[in-house]
Amino acid sequence: MQLNDLLKLLSKKIDLVKCVQVMKRTGYISLIEPFLKSVQFQNIAAVNEALNEIYLEKQDYASLRKSIRDFDSFESTQLAFSLENHELLDCRRISALLYRKNKKILEEYRGVEERLKLQGCHGNCR
Repeated sequence: MQLNDLLKLLSKKIDLVKCVQVMKRTGYISLIEPFLKSVQFQNIAAVNEALNEIYLEKQDYASLRKSIRDFDSFESTQLAFSLENHELLDCRRISALLYRKNKKILEEYRGVEERLKLQGCHGNCR
């Protein structure tokens, strides 16, 4: 498509977040899917979320799973919650994957938080 080729040429000069917003507003976000795939390596939340929505709409669960595994900049809890009670088993599996991924992040955060508290206690006890 000519639009995708044009966007690829301008990708270094345009604001990708604004581009996604404009295309969502017009309702033609799926037209620029090839362009979004070409810039997804930048791991921009708006691009990742747009592609995840496109994959979900097209029921392309393999691509959705790959996008979630490879790129972490998106609202994972929101996506997991929306897929949690989906009628298709693949969607519920992806939701479980997201919850597991978020649980690991939360556990790491809590571990760092505990270490900081312990360091604070040791500093006050001296």
